[in-house]
This record gives sequence, structure tokens and C-alpha cells, in this order.
Amino acid sequence: KLKRAEKRAHSSDRDTQGVFGGLGAAGGTVLGGMADGIKGLVDAPVKGAQSGGLIGGIKGAGKGMVGFVVKPVVGISDAATDVLQGIKGTTAQLEGGTGRNKPLRQVRPQRALYGHARVLRPYNPEDAYAIELLRTALGSLSSSKAKRLSTDPVVGEAGAAEQYV
Repeated sequence: KLKRAEKRAHSSDRDTQGVFGGLGAAGGTVLGGMADGIKGLVDAPVKGAQSGGLIGGIKGAGKGMVGFVVKPVVGISDAATDVLQGIKGTTAQLEGGTGRNKPLRQVRPQRALYGHARVLRPYNPEDAYAIELLRTALGSLSSSKAKRLSTDPVVGEAGAAEQYV
């Protein structure tokens, strides 16, 4: 019963095959779902009749009809997964790698917070860059000296000098 699920679990290279590989795999899963549904129309009543006689055959026919509807739907949902995995593989190839465990690079310095209340103001690139320089300088100092300076309102916060003007 779980052959399809086991097969999908073992095919872990689907995300690296690209969009066209994903589309090809999608076509295969849709056709596989239809074939399984049609096959179930015949196999389920036969198995039911072998194990339970006439009543088992009727139950098997019901299972076969349900499978005839459900298995193609499952094939279509698997096809959508295959296409999305192919798209993921293509974007990973365009990024120049697998796309996994790739460190993110910060584009701009962090926003500065102002005053003792740490007020949020519109982004100011000069203040953000100044805070980044201070954090870099503090990181190169000894830990006790950096801790003392980082709690100083003039050093630790952008725009803190405004309160002294």
C-alpha cells in the first residue's frame, strides 16, 4: 500500500533536477495515479471476493471505486509538489548552490535607537553606520571596557548627544 510513499521518500534528488525535470516527474505521477485508480477497479473486487466471497467482492468494488476517484487526485497533488520541487531546484542552481545553509548577508546597517527611551525614528543611514562602527570598535576591546562603554548613553545610543545640546 505504501509503495508510492516509500518511492517518494527515497527520491531526495527531486529538488535539484530543475523545472523541466519537475514537470516530467509531475506527468509521471499524474499518469501513475490514474493507472493505480484503474487498476484498483479490477484488483480490489477480486481480492475482496477471494477473502470474503460475494460480500467481500462487493466491499472490494466499493474500495475500487473510491480508489478510482482518490488516486488520481493524489497523483495531481504529488504532481504539484514535483513542479514546486523543480522550481526550488532551479532557483538553487541560479543562486550558485543548493540554497541550504547559505548564510544571509545584511544589506544595510541596523537601525539606530535614540535616547534613553530608545525611541524609534525613520531610518538614517549616517546614524546606523555610526552605531555599526561603534559596535565594531567595542567588539575589538576587552569585555569589561566594552561593557562599560556600551552602557554609556553617549556612546551606546545614536543621537544621545542631542540631550546635551
